[in-house]
Amino acid sequence: MNRAVKYSIMHTTIVVLMLFQYGSASAQCPEARSGWVTINLFDLNSTDIPPQEMQSFLSELTFKLNAQIRGKLQSHGLLGDSRFEMKWCPGMQISDAKAAVSSGKKVGSAGVLWGDIDQGSGIWKSALRMTSVARAPITGLSNISYRGETKSVVDASFIAFASYIVGKVQLEKKQTNLAKRNFNYARSLKSLPDQIESDLNNTISSLDASSSARKLTSISRGEK
Repeated sequence: MNRAVKYSIMHTTIVVLMLFQYGSASAQCPEARSGWVTINLFDLNSTDIPPQEMQSFLSELTFKLNAQIRGKLQSHGLLGDSRFEMKWCPGMQISDAKAAVSSGKKVGSAGVLWGDIDQGSGIWKSALRMTSVARAPITGLSNISYRGETKSVVDASFIAFASYIVGKVQLEKKQTNLAKRNFNYARSLKSLPDQIESDLNNTISSLDASSSARKLTSISRGEK
């Protein structure tokens, strides 16, 4: 069996499993599981990509995102007592940032991916919007292109956004040190949308200032 045939079989299996898990006949978005940090991927708007081809692409993308993001965060010891998962919401599209936040809160997710994608000259170009639902909601725009086999490659912006989201959830849980590690890792990838990167830098600066203030207070009290 040659490589192309093996890839085709593997790809078909992934699609079938994803569609079986999430369904495709009706619009739905699975609720986040307790103790998990969840990011939802909604159907992308397109004027020229056939629905079946889009479903295949999104199901495989979700599979890849789950495996690669979880692997990266675990290898850097960034998850702590949390678990990460990416969930696809087949048949559902987001029209604006307000709807993204509302949809995310409804199913308990901490982040939402949505936007537009079209193709031309063999290249799929997406205007992907990343919305943070946890804490103060914010949306950023990331332009990602896919060509041929590179459609199976996970762009660094996805990993950076996931680390940023995990950090925000940890901050809510008062896991400040772990949250800061996630924020620094996300920043090191240098691939976040400008709006989110600005919020990230402000958050890190605020955490640094709070840490310095606590140290000064301890010193003034004679504590070590």
